[in-house]
Amino acid sequence: MQQEYKNIVFSEISRKKFLRYVLGVIVFVSLPVNWLCRPQSDTKAKNQKFPALKGLSEEEYLNVNAMAEVFISDSPVPDFDAALAMDHYIHDRIEPVAIREKLKELFAVPSSILIAILFDFSLTIMRDLPVKERAVRLHSWKNSSFSLKRTVYHAFRQGTLLMLTSSRRYQDYTGYIEDFYFRPFEKKINI
Repeated sequence: MQQEYKNIVFSEISRKKFLRYVLGVIVFVSLPVNWLCRPQSDTKAKNQKFPALKGLSEEEYLNVNAMAEVFISDSPVPDFDAALAMDHYIHDRIEPVAIREKLKELFAVPSSILIAILFDFSLTIMRDLPVKERAVRLHSWKNSSFSLKRTVYHAFRQGTLLMLTSSRRYQDYTGYIEDFYFRPFEKKINI
């Protein structure tokens, strides 16, 4: 009976996976909590002018744009601001405040050192990586065995694609008929 129990427990997880998780837990426990929770300094954020934001903070704005650089890099709308579109969408269309707060938690992922450690065993946050390395890291999340990584990847991808395909310039590019109900982040105009 004892031998059967041991085989069930250890046959579920490989040695490599077990060692990676144990190492991650050791790193997590050994790092001071204030270092993990401190806001990450970014030189781009200090020198950048931000548009008037209604629903996102400046850090969340940078995070959404960092993800958009990966997902819509070959867009036919070259200077599309996905973070500003997301800001308008969150402020104007999402009613329950609880859902807004959950989305804002999701937008904190690219600048979280804790997520970088737990997801990628790295001390470099996602937003500070060059675009090519960020793309490699994100695409590794797409096929990960860890379901939370896959979920975060698909949430960012679908969100940025929704903002792009809902924009007026993209719809003009594709030749769609003008429909204000299809544009989630633009206000309806009564003419």
